[in-house]
Amino acid sequence: MFDVESFLLKKRTGNVNGTDRKKTFILYKKFSVNNKLKILYNKKYKKKLKRK
Repeated sequence: MFDVESFLLKKRTGNVNGTDRKKTFILYKKFSVNNKLKILYNKKYKKKLKRK
């Protein structure tokens, strides 16, 4: 199962090097069928991700 919490934590703390971020993003895209997760993710973290 995809671990949402650790994914979001990684994004928040920025403890991710380029390759990890890419892998994590691919994982997120794979599971973005779950609309609630997608909406939650976009609301909370979209702006922070754009800044990086």
